Formats: sequence, C-alpha cells, structure tokens
Amino acid sequence: QAIEQRVNEIPDVIYKLRRSEKEILVRGLMDKVVKDAEAGVPDLIPLARQRYEVDKAEHVVPEAIKVAHILVRSEPGTEGQAEQKAKVLLERIRAGEDFGELAKAHSEDKGSAGSGGVIDRWSERGQFVTEFEQMAFSMKVGQVSEPIKTKFGMHIIKLLDKREARQMSFEEVSEKIVGKLKNEYLGQKRNEFLKKYMGTQPIVLSDELLERLRQ
Repeated sequence: QAIEQRVNEIPDVIYKLRRSEKEILVRGLMDKVVKDAEAGVPDLIPLARQRYEVDKAEHVVPEAIKVAHILVRSEPGTEGQAEQKAKVLLERIRAGEDFGELAKAHSEDKGSAGSGGVIDRWSERGQFVTEFEQMAFSMKVGQVSEPIKTKFGMHIIKLLDKREARQMSFEEVSEKIVGKLKNEYLGQKRNEFLKKYMGTQPIVLSDELLERLRQ
C-alpha cells in the first residue's frame, strides 16, 4: 500500500531508507570481520594462566553462612516487651521445642517465617545489619544465639551451615578468563579494522552545512 501510494518516493523516506540500508550493511560487515577473526583466535590457555596468577585475589569464594532466625519486631517504647518475648521463645527452644515450628508461629519476618525462619541462600559479609552479622559469623553450626537487638527488633539466630573462604582453582575459572581474553582479542581485531577508516581531520559543521542538511 505504501509503495502504491509512492511513499517510497518521499524525500524524507528515501533518506531514512538509505540510512537504514547503510547501518545494516555496516553491521553486517562488522559481524563478518569478527567472525573471520574468530577463526584466528590463538590458544589462550597459557595467557589465561598468567592472567589467573596476576588476578588471583579476584577468584576467591568468600566466607558465607546459612542461617535461620526468629524476629520479634519492636516499635519505640515496646523494646522491653519484644526482648521479653524473645527470651521466652529462646527458653522454649532450649527446652527442646523445634526452632522451625516456633519461627513459623511467632517470627514476624514475613519473608522467612513460612520456611521455619530459614533464609534460603548463602549469605556473605555485608548482607546483614551489623549486629546480626557479627553474631551470626561468630557462631558454630547448629548453635542458637541469645536474643540480638537490631533496628528491626529482637532476633534469635540459628546457624545452619558455614562455608569457609577458599581460593578457586584455575580449572574452575579458566572458561571465564579465556572468554574474557577472547573478547579482548576480537575487540582488538575489530578496532584494527576500523582504524583505517578513521579520519585524520576534525569534522566541522558550519551553520551553512547544517542548514543544507536540514533541507
């Protein structure tokens, strides 16, 4: 319908079609340049090993923990009541009642209460408020804490699991490092190809030229 109505003959449409055609051709050419360069990618494993040794500190699995907690929220003026409730719950835990069942019934953390207070992820340092974090990372697996006060209220924490920090081996990270080196190599080849088309003189747009471009 557009062609029947000769929309393709409107100057502004002609200009946009030509511009789009050029953009598509240029993108296609650059895709071909990169694809051709991929065929010449050298063996990057030796360089990857060197990069691993230089950046070894970046390839560390950090210390992390898994915890469950019971939260008793408090508002200004009710801190004493919240602390007392938390102490009663702790006594019940020490008397043998199940931590998870008490969390389901009494924890006011809606995100974890339904799962028995479990925060279902590995948590690294910096992911909890300071008071919670200091206590949780100092505990032994299976230990239940005294009530801890934070800005959210009173917490009873149970440490479920702990992962010590460790250095990742080259084999664990080699694919990631090689991928990064490959992208660097292809980017370099792409820039080398483009360099010969880069002008050496600055582009100056005068008022006269701008007016002609608008026409």
